[in-house]
Amino acid sequence: MSRSGHSSEYSHLYRTYKWRKIRKAHLDANPLCVMCEEDGVVTLATVCDHIKPHKGDLYRFYNGPFQSLCKLHHDSTKAREENR
Repeated sequence: MSRSGHSSEYSHLYRTYKWRKIRKAHLDANPLCVMCEEDGVVTLATVCDHIKPHKGDLYRFYNGPFQSLCKLHHDSTKAREENR
């Protein structure tokens, strides 16, 4: 299944109050994109990314592990990694 398939299949989870609260807390504590930092660039993160795909597992969805990413890295680099 493609990444976009996962996105639509689990999109309802990303709209929950619980997820929005977890996402905000994570980004508040980890405000910079980890992939940009690896390249020596400072960029504010806007995505709380699941390091390991949760595939609908609610425990993993709400508990991570997570990483902070900018939208560019989330939509390009991370998407390519997951599609391999």
